[in-house]
Amino acid sequence: MGILKKIEYFLLGKEKIIKDPFFGEIISEKIKKEREDKNYRWYVEDYLIPNKEEETTFINLEGNYRFPNPQHLETLKKILNNLPDFFNKIKLEVERLNETKLEGEKLYIKKWTDEYYFSGISSFFEKEMEFAFYLDVIDYENENLKDITFDYIKGEVKNLEF
Repeated sequence: MGILKKIEYFLLGKEKIIKDPFFGEIISEKIKKEREDKNYRWYVEDYLIPNKEEETTFINLEGNYRFPNPQHLETLKKILNNLPDFFNKIKLEVERLNETKLEGEKLYIKKWTDEYYFSGISSFFEKEMEFAFYLDVIDYENENLKDITFDYIKGEVKNLEF
């Protein structure tokens, strides 16, 4: 390792990389000092959602200097392994919101997996099981579809917007 790299690590810190059998490489933000009292961000840059090999998802997690929050990882694994149930929760919330919108503002989804992909998933807090999800439209030429954002808090879809 060159002297410049050593200086960089000393001044800015160093990323840590862990390998997870489900998510692949999980990379930390630069960690200068290993402090127990500080939260650090961890990233999965190009996760492939099961059965969606063409679109990648950016995942942003909270954790400590050693690894991301294991509860966040387990919760996300459960969600991603049960996408039909997860999409059903989103669908119910979209239908509920459609009741309050004018016809031109409503969102009609035929098949989630053909129309949307997860562009990003982000955890909120170290100790809570709260996430923000970002779904982008695959075919932007379809004017009937809109990007969707929502929070997933304690197993429920909240704050859904499109």
